[in-house]
Amino acid sequence: MNQHNLEKWLLLFQLSLQIVWCSDRVVFLNPPAEPVSGYSLKVLYSCSNPAVVLVECLVSYDTGVKSTVFQRHWSCEPGPDRIRTLLLSLPDWLVYQPDWVVPDTQWVLSGMLRASVSEEGSEDSYRSGQATAVVSLQPTPPLSRPMKQHQLCPGWATQMLWLTRRTTTSQCPVEQETVHLLSSMYASTGENFGITKTLNTYSNEVLEYLRLQDIYFPWCVFSIWVFLTQSCQEKLCGVFHHIDYQNNYATPNLFLKSSGQLQVQMHGESGRSSAFLCPFQVPLAQWCHVNMELRGRTVDVTMVCIDGQQRLVHTAEHNVRMNMMTVERNL
Repeated sequence: MNQHNLEKWLLLFQLSLQIVWCSDRVVFLNPPAEPVSGYSLKVLYSCSNPAVVLVECLVSYDTGVKSTVFQRHWSCEPGPDRIRTLLLSLPDWLVYQPDWVVPDTQWVLSGMLRASVSEEGSEDSYRSGQATAVVSLQPTPPLSRPMKQHQLCPGWATQMLWLTRRTTTSQCPVEQETVHLLSSMYASTGENFGITKTLNTYSNEVLEYLRLQDIYFPWCVFSIWVFLTQSCQEKLCGVFHHIDYQNNYATPNLFLKSSGQLQVQMHGESGRSSAFLCPFQVPLAQWCHVNMELRGRTVDVTMVCIDGQQRLVHTAEHNVRMNMMTVERNL
């Protein structure tokens, strides 16, 4: 190898070293699967320019609120990969069962560890970071967590109150996620009214939060048994109406046409409604089980009719272009 080629090779080698050493990078080497106390977290990082490395732990509650429960940052100088070991000090209420010292808190739905390498002075270090890393942190239910061994001696009154509370099993009030709208059969003779049932909100905060979250992206099933004695004599006959608090149609509504076909109508968040007609007909003098399944923007209608010993199955599917709304709530 002559002098010129050697100098060229050394120059390329130095450039490649600069590229490797000067890359922006951040990686969690040993992230925990769930919140633990005093965990030694190893973070691998590097930067191409003077920067700041930020590590955070965030949790979200059943009410939709998010909070930061751990945060550390340090300076980064350009160079090769480095490893920094952090003591992940999480609050006791996230790691241990509540007791006479550890407070009880809201229900934690999820958590995550995230890190970023960003320029100094950045307002939102994670969003503006040249390199980021995120790992999920699955919280443990409060009563499944370990008890903390306190290095304190509680007073007699405090200890008695805690022992009394500990022997009492925490129970949530029973609330059915499946609602039975009718407890018996209802026979309509063609009148212009029916049975109205108002559904109350959940008293459990978790169930009520999930219900409100699903208003604009419903995922549920409405199940109805129908026995048709004669054909619909009007343009549309109501089978199932969902009415909102302003006495307007909500999602879903089920009508029977004079042709015997089922018409399904949905109400969108934009204020517009969308409807489609099922290709099959509801037969006379047969018990038919109609299921309306809402899956986001998809509506599936299944009808199973019993004719003697035979079961006839009819299906229809419709995709809606808008977000449907299942607001409260008279049925």
